[in-house]
Amino acid sequence: MNEKDYFELLKFQSISADPSKKKELEDCASWVEKKLTGIGAKVERWVHDGHPPVLFALFEAADPTAPTLLIYNHYDVQPIDPLDLWKSPPFEPTLKDEKVYARGASDNKGQLFYTLTAVEAFLKEKNPPPFNLKWVIEGEEESGSEAIHKLVKEKKKELKADGLLIVDGGMDSLKNPTLGLGVRGMITMDLKVTGPNSDLHSGIHGGIALNPIHYLVEILANARSKDGAVLIPHFYDHVKILPKVDREKFSFHFDLEEYVHLYGIPPEGGEKGAYAPKERGSIRPTLEVNGISGGYSGEGFKTVLPSFASAKVSCRLVPDQDPEETAQLIKNYFESKSKPGAKVEVHIHAGKGPAVRCSLNSPLLETAKMAVEKTFGKSPELVLEGGSIPITAELAEAALCEPLIVGVGLPTDTIHAPNENFSLEQIKLGTSFIKNFLETFDKEQKR
Repeated sequence: MNEKDYFELLKFQSISADPSKKKELEDCASWVEKKLTGIGAKVERWVHDGHPPVLFALFEAADPTAPTLLIYNHYDVQPIDPLDLWKSPPFEPTLKDEKVYARGASDNKGQLFYTLTAVEAFLKEKNPPPFNLKWVIEGEEESGSEAIHKLVKEKKKELKADGLLIVDGGMDSLKNPTLGLGVRGMITMDLKVTGPNSDLHSGIHGGIALNPIHYLVEILANARSKDGAVLIPHFYDHVKILPKVDREKFSFHFDLEEYVHLYGIPPEGGEKGAYAPKERGSIRPTLEVNGISGGYSGEGFKTVLPSFASAKVSCRLVPDQDPEETAQLIKNYFESKSKPGAKVEVHIHAGKGPAVRCSLNSPLLETAKMAVEKTFGKSPELVLEGGSIPITAELAEAALCEPLIVGVGLPTDTIHAPNENFSLEQIKLGTSFIKNFLETFDKEQKR
């Protein structure tokens, strides 16, 4: 693999949330499949009901009883909005100051690319591999992982492994490497308030008709306290508190000055006062509004009371919050706010995922620690990540093994935002880490 291959991968507009990009997702999957077969994999396409294909690759050991490692990546990307904030076209990869700018440059095409590069280098030295290497690469991680949620239940035999490596994680800094032992769960939903049967003239009806935008904002605001705590009854009932003896094994370091420098704001979100910033961003659940729409928002002005208003709402979950139960709890709460002149409806999205906490005693953790030390020259700190990888828990259950979340993504990569980027140094270090991990996994299995 080389820089040209990386740029080719980034050109695919594989936005899984956009139905119009179905062909781009198919083409991207085909590109990845070709690269996998080119380095010796047997590849299967797992399909479900018209969704983007899940690729399953197998590199077989000469000994069928050899241990098995399962790797996970995804080839889909986030939407590009707002386009006017991009400094270069999001699907025309641009190299500037040793960084590549493009949608997916980091999440997850950059991490997929260096994993491909590392596996190729490993196999050049050891072919056939000394252990079975399985690899599942999906195309819907950014929109709920609906297809793979269905498929893992049917593919348990194929997915069985002795270790699961989720290559979709990050670090605070390349100078201070970390290993992720957990991710938060996630649920998403649409909230809609419907008022009159058509938009109304705000001069004639203002002060008479209830404005759906006003009411939407009101019920959203009332769902959280001024200090950021979620006020929906029973929301915290099953939140598992991290025991002190385990908490001390994790790093919750937070560089306030660096945060303000990078994002231009102080850390004022979440349950401020009750928890430190890094705790709020990793071991506490959230209720967030991700978007609001309604009425007229074009150029100029249009004096109307809109007939409806809507919002996109998501929650990050922690152990032991059940995604289905929590989603229904929130749906019931908001829909109970319906009243004359304002009907409230909630649509819960598919692809929900629970939080995952990995074992501190996992043999895979020791393997990863040694690989980090060899790559970065220092021992990693252990962290719990705030993001979500919806399929992690179900994939680990199907594979019958412990997961570990790794990766060299950085806060400065601006994933999910305009001007996403990934440095050439990250590609180099990521490649080195995965290759070192594979070599160490081999040595550890032979002990």
